[in-house]
Amino acid sequence: MSDQDLQWYKNTMRLIEAAKGRENDEPVKDLYQGWIEDIEKINEGFPGIKERYERQKAMFASFTREQIDHICYQIGDWYCEWERKMWVDGKPNQHWLGVAKEQLNKDLSDPFIDFIESTKKNCDYYDRSNRQYLNRWQNERFLLFRFHRGGLDESMETVTIIDSFEHLIVLINDFWDAPLSKITIEPYVYDERIKWDTQLVIVHVGDRSYPVGYLNKKPEWSVKDYE
Repeated sequence: MSDQDLQWYKNTMRLIEAAKGRENDEPVKDLYQGWIEDIEKINEGFPGIKERYERQKAMFASFTREQIDHICYQIGDWYCEWERKMWVDGKPNQHWLGVAKEQLNKDLSDPFIDFIESTKKNCDYYDRSNRQYLNRWQNERFLLFRFHRGGLDESMETVTIIDSFEHLIVLINDFWDAPLSKITIEPYVYDERIKWDTQLVIVHVGDRSYPVGYLNKKPEWSVKDYE
């Protein structure tokens, strides 16, 4: 699935949502039905595209219009400023990209410091790596995975939103050197500290098994997917 495929999917879904309430009117009716059929075909051809679209839609909805406008303005202003001064004079193989990225990061982040601090206070927990702030709403909507570590804080530093079972396998393979014969998932315990209905992820190497991490809830995948 390419970025162009996802963008086309987004645009078509926006047309469908905009036409709701008028889907039986002429001439919208035929167009609407065509869009629905196209989306169904794409869902069949790319099983993960719908979940990816819904996840991005939910993330986008968490920003206010003012925040989106600010981000777009800052990126455009940054590009115009650095377009002609990115390369070091007289040194064609040297550039100022690192400096430019630091400036963009500062321009984007400074206005949201108060917002981030208030987000911390309203969250159920957040990981110490500051990669993301996690609340109960994210627990309910997203499938989260964290690796087994010595303590909860260390484990929470590895929290990642999982797109699919294939995504989980990629994460584990990057961490686990030995060839895996199977992955199983078992109910574990409800962790009141982080509001997780914890599921234990177990890797099987030959005739041995090892707990490698945890999910925040039971996934929707069928057992056969783990074999």
